Amino acid sequence: MELNQSRDEIRKAVTEIKNDVHLQLEKTRKANKNVHGIAKDLRKLHSEGINNATNSVTVVAVLFAKVAFASTFTIPGGTDSTGTATRSGSSIFFFSIFNLALNPYNMLFDRN
Repeated sequence: MELNQSRDEIRKAVTEIKNDVHLQLEKTRKANKNVHGIAKDLRKLHSEGINNATNSVTVVAVLFAKVAFASTFTIPGGTDSTGTATRSGSSIFFFSIFNLALNPYNMLFDRN
């Protein structure tokens, strides 16, 4: 009788261990699923962040180009009511025009 009890106790212990192992495996599967889901979400957020940064940099670059383009065609000193440059006879006017003409060249080819 004592031998039968120990066999039953062993079966019960093995069954409990089996159930515990099964529960641990299920928890591990769920945790792996959660980790993979989090990794997927992080990749998506990273991609969206890069796209947003690219768009922001593009907008800023376009604004800089617009200001540079507008300043290239703006006459130093302005114009009078007839459209003539107000400082067209001065040496500062010619220096400014010369400087504006060289500025794009300096931006493209000056590698300091």
